[in-house]
Amino acid sequence: KNKRNQLTFTKETYNSLKNLVKLLSVKKIECRRYEENFLHAKAYLFRGNERGLISGSSNLTYAGMERNLELNLGHYEDPLLEEVEK
Repeated sequence: KNKRNQLTFTKETYNSLKNLVKLLSVKKIECRRYEENFLHAKAYLFRGNERGLISGSSNLTYAGMERNLELNLGHYEDPLLEEVEK
């Protein structure tokens, strides 16, 4: 939390966060959290016209998307997407 709170807060950062909050509030994004043990991996499932799956270590933060070295794999075709959606 301390590192996050010390990040520079630009107009671009503000607009990005505002858009994320807007998406979450219209209930088009479902967010789940695994709390039994430490798990750093993430999976992002995109539905709709541009379906896809991204799985890896990136956080949805400025550092996670722009600065940190992260490893993610993306897949955009069935039958894997269909199985993940189930």
